[in-house]
Amino acid sequence: MAASAALSIWRYAWQDGMAMLAVALLFALGGVFAYAPGVIAAGFVTGNRRRETRFATFVVALATATIGATALLFGLYYRAYYAAWHGPAFSIEWTYQFVFTVAAAVYHFCVLGIRLFIPIGFPALLAVSLWHGTRVR
Repeated sequence: MAASAALSIWRYAWQDGMAMLAVALLFALGGVFAYAPGVIAAGFVTGNRRRETRFATFVVALATATIGATALLFGLYYRAYYAAWHGPAFSIEWTYQFVFTVAAAVYHFCVLGIRLFIPIGFPALLAVSLWHGTRVR
């Protein structure tokens, strides 16, 4: 995922080296944190079904977990940036600000950040899903 994000950023000439490194690190951590839950969820759902079903389940589970984990990490980073302007910690006001800031960041990531997965991430998703889907459990 880090390579996919870095390639996309480089291809669009979007930012300098340090920003590219930060985004690549965010995507790498999202992929690392999403892999185990995605595989476990897909394995739990598929059971001993046909290979095509297992493949499709792994595609959906791994894609959802990877996007979700990366979006959540982006949301927490976004929230950390705006924390200076938020209310006192653990108050009602802070809770609203935390929830809606993270929700807005997840939305922004889903609208703008998912395209960074395309160049390398999508083929990697298909390859890993094929590998997991054809293994007999």
